[in-house]
Amino acid sequence: MSDVWAGSRDADAAVASKAEVEVTSSVGLLNGTEVPTSAIGHAASATPIRPLGLCRGAVGLIGAALALCVLLTESPGRPLASRFGSRAFRGDIHLAAGNFAVLSDSISSSSQTFAGCDYGYRQPCIGPLNVEGQRRLWLIQAGADTPGKTSAPVTVRECNSVAVPMTGRAYFGDACTPSHAPFYSPQLYANILFSGQAFSYTVDVSAADCGCIVALYLVSMRHNHDEPGSCGSDYYCDANTVCGVACDEYDVMEASKYAFHATAHSRSDRSGLGSGLGGQATGLNVKDYHPGSECIDTDRPFQVEAYFPPGNMMVITLSQHGRDCTPQAFGVRYPGIDASLMRGMTPVISYWSAPDTGWFDGPAYTPDAPSMCATSKPSKCGRVAHFSDFKVGPPRWPIPTLPPAPLPPAWTYQVGGQSNFSGSSGVGDPLHEALRRSHPNCTDPDPVHC
Repeated sequence: MSDVWAGSRDADAAVASKAEVEVTSSVGLLNGTEVPTSAIGHAASATPIRPLGLCRGAVGLIGAALALCVLLTESPGRPLASRFGSRAFRGDIHLAAGNFAVLSDSISSSSQTFAGCDYGYRQPCIGPLNVEGQRRLWLIQAGADTPGKTSAPVTVRECNSVAVPMTGRAYFGDACTPSHAPFYSPQLYANILFSGQAFSYTVDVSAADCGCIVALYLVSMRHNHDEPGSCGSDYYCDANTVCGVACDEYDVMEASKYAFHATAHSRSDRSGLGSGLGGQATGLNVKDYHPGSECIDTDRPFQVEAYFPPGNMMVITLSQHGRDCTPQAFGVRYPGIDASLMRGMTPVISYWSAPDTGWFDGPAYTPDAPSMCATSKPSKCGRVAHFSDFKVGPPRWPIPTLPPAPLPPAWTYQVGGQSNFSGSSGVGDPLHEALRRSHPNCTDPDPVHC
């Protein structure tokens, strides 16, 4: 790898030097003296990609052109030859060239550029990612999974297939990260306008057993300008302030083989409003989503489409190639979705686990539904989850009519191996009450986060 980078760097230097000699010669013809190459810029590039060398030459030529404009527009009454030889003009052209040299230096030291789908980009740049309906995007590795905990390296193959290992997290980017620190800035992250659009992809959650969560969600990272956070200063934010920074979050998918949640959060709403299957979520039928199901067999890859029609809605449709069942559609209405999406949001993918995921896949469920996950089993989580075939565009499926918010269901819950039952409306949520009793030292206002 080092030989390849060194060779590219040498080629870059040669191209840039040639271009700069040409600019220097042009400047010398104008004022009768030779402008030092240092006034134009440095030949070596911090990011060894050959086109940058050509850009540097072009930038220098632009600087000279601007200086000529200054020459021809200032003091029009003076003879042209007098203006060419004036000290003011020599200063102007040096200044113009110098300013554009600074600009070219900032370009050369910024993001890595495309060199092929499976090229060995320097971390935390993972690699390019094709998203149909968008220009080429990039995947950027998280600075950390949680404060002080390393994020496992995510990989992308052929600009399409993404492998997310346990504790891995990655962000969609408009540009690849620089080769050298500081790696992160909000401007790197993709800011996709999802309003009125559908975001679709294929996912494989067959590795995610009870207590394991494969996630794809949208957050307002591009708009987090001031708080780098506590996860490697990567400017990550979410509604649960995992890395110390809060922002709006729309969970298109938190999924395992047994549960699927879609949840909308404002930056100040940790619990949010959700639908789907598992825990308190409703909208997706358990018979249509489980390993071996005739509709969505979660032991095989399936397709997810998240559509964001006007009206503060997020509509999720699940389908699977080769299945004749009606695509499963559900979703939420949540104030603020339209405004957030019109500002633009950054997709994030992750794979994580926890010892207590009752809010997600059990132990709370309606009495007439089969038990899914009585206990979390993080030790059974498979190594990797997979995503592919990302697309942004018109929805494939018709918009379903979202039902009104259901009445609070009758919950069952487990504490210490004992099943308990509580009536429905008019009482507190027994899941949360059970979690409070089982976590007496929890200080979080919402015990599902303990």
